[in-house]
Amino acid sequence: MEVVSDGDRLKASIQGMSFDLEPVAENRFRPNHWLYKLGLVDLLQLPIDLRELEIEFQIGEKTVQDIMVINIGGISYEMCPRYPDLTVDQASWEALAGKYERYGRLPSGSSGLEKLGEIDLTIIDGRLHMSGAIGPVFPIDDETIIILSGPFNGETIAYDRVSGFLYHQGFVYKPV
Repeated sequence: MEVVSDGDRLKASIQGMSFDLEPVAENRFRPNHWLYKLGLVDLLQLPIDLRELEIEFQIGEKTVQDIMVINIGGISYEMCPRYPDLTVDQASWEALAGKYERYGRLPSGSSGLEKLGEIDLTIIDGRLHMSGAIGPVFPIDDETIIILSGPFNGETIAYDRVSGFLYHQGFVYKPV
């Protein structure tokens, strides 16, 4: 989710849908879409009721990371860290963008022979995104990419600069 300041208001967008964030407390907000204002929110066919959704921002100090917490019905479902500023050479990581074929990773570390699917690694607004369940990723050095959200949040992807392969859990991703 991208959150931006628009004057004295916050606006958010996720998967092509934009909405205002209306304050309900100092650091808590509720989404407000124009269809909601007209009583037509059911036309969006969202998997959740926007009236149950709250966004909370926890701004850290120097030793604590800023995060956004997504709450649904008073239950915290997702802890989303602020996307960090790029501190490594961005040009070297732009070469990673493209399609990758996914293979199983054998105990030896090499890839299996059967193709299990494909993923895309794209740069959107100067940030690296991996398709599927991975989402936004961030290069932390020349050989390591950290996953910033979703079910794999905090895990790393190893990058082999010689082969161009990416390694995550039981998979090898080969550039197409």
